[in-house]
Amino acid sequence: MQKPWEKINHALVLGGPPRIGKDTMIEPVKRAIGAWNFKEASPTQVMGQFNDFLKGVILRINETRDLGDSDRYTFYEHMKPIIAAPPDVLRMNEKHIPAHPVFNVVGVIETTNYKSDGMYLPANDGRHYVAWSEITRDDFPEKYFNDLWMWLDKDGAANIAAYLAQPDLLKGFDPKAPPPKTPAFWEIVSSYTVPEQAELQDILDKLDQINTREGPQFPPPQFVDGQQIPPYEGPRIVTLKRIIQKTWDSYKQPTGIGAWLQDRRNSRTIPHRMEACGYVPVRNDADKRDGQWKINGTRQTVYGKSEIGRGILISLINRAIKDGVPF
Repeated sequence: MQKPWEKINHALVLGGPPRIGKDTMIEPVKRAIGAWNFKEASPTQVMGQFNDFLKGVILRINETRDLGDSDRYTFYEHMKPIIAAPPDVLRMNEKHIPAHPVFNVVGVIETTNYKSDGMYLPANDGRHYVAWSEITRDDFPEKYFNDLWMWLDKDGAANIAAYLAQPDLLKGFDPKAPPPKTPAFWEIVSSYTVPEQAELQDILDKLDQINTREGPQFPPPQFVDGQQIPPYEGPRIVTLKRIIQKTWDSYKQPTGIGAWLQDRRNSRTIPHRMEACGYVPVRNDADKRDGQWKINGTRQTVYGKSEIGRGILISLINRAIKDGVPF
């Protein structure tokens, strides 16, 4: 309400059982900024072709569990540029109007009734503040919401708008800082820690134990190209081939997570599982086709620790390839 031009770099997630007032709670804010500045969309609409809702001051996405044909991973990735800036502008596509850029200042609120199977959040997410209520509709007096709406319509909404206009409310608030991770946040994260992810993390831990004893790269040098490498756990860089090899049986056949990684049906899920373990793909900018790395004559994707700078990761990859160090 006070600074609609300033982007808040995280979404507010309001969760709890149905009919406990999640939408009612937002009503006074909606009136304070003007109903024409308040946009609503379902997850399927957000994933659709038209996105005129981006020009709102606040965008409410109702029931993030209702994802239609889009899975939760895709929705999470699609929402990244909408929730946080940069990008400073977004491409808006309205019906019967040529696509055009708009400033990325929309504030996002997501509501959901489901904690365990509603939305996907990785452990390293910094774009969602999850506020959850365990109260149910039966905990309210019979006339509670009737009385509340009468109060809002009379003077309540105006009083709340006056309260929100107080400049002191913004003291100590950093709109760009990552939000606190609440217990509800961690419950949502844990609901997507599937067995294959835990097994993948175990393999990465074992690779770390080996990497500290093998080759000129391990233990990693304190500095690479003048940049210091922090003492992170786990291998700094790793390929799926290296992970799969650690699952070989006596006949050099992959087992468990190795067989899962080789199944092409899981190819779109693998980056999300790696990200949940703290690894992101490192693109080879020298390759103009698909950004992969040529390792021992084979084009491969290389994953690197997400906390390490991209420049350091590229230097580590180039050094490992040059020295023939397995990674």
